[in-house]
Amino acid sequence: MQTFVTLFVKKNGMNISLSEIVNEFFASLKSKNIENLKKIYHTQIMYSDPLYGLLHNEDVFKRWQFFCNENKIENIEILDIKEYDHEYAMAHWDCTFYYGITHKKVTLSIKSFFKIENNVITEQSDAYRLSKFISQAYGIKGLLFGWIKFMQHRVKRTALKNLFPHKIN
Repeated sequence: MQTFVTLFVKKNGMNISLSEIVNEFFASLKSKNIENLKKIYHTQIMYSDPLYGLLHNEDVFKRWQFFCNENKIENIEILDIKEYDHEYAMAHWDCTFYYGITHKKVTLSIKSFFKIENNVITEQSDAYRLSKFISQAYGIKGLLFGWIKFMQHRVKRTALKNLFPHKIN
């Protein structure tokens, strides 16, 4: 029902709160509804996170589709949403999942920063400690070497290679 209401409001030019849009994003992520994410995001979306770097447009949808399909998501919990003005919001959330590449359990505390214009997300940036992700996703090797730039570069390259096998050699 919430999706219908959001689409109705968007089509009729009515403004909805930034928190409602952010909540809709997380509801779509929890339900692994990539088609609804496409409706929430602008077609020219810019996205950034420590593992994948800067992604644009269709690559952002591929990232979330990969996340939903390759990882076993155990829990997504929104801890706080703050609206800063008429177009910027921040969400603090926890995510627990089994990383698809190594099948190890990862729990991250993430801050997502959103720019929202005309009721769609135009920019999103996720912040979390990459070394914490690596230490959980790669076990003892990640714990010992996850803070080293060489290891971080290899993990990023592996992630991008899995996401875009045709682009990365």
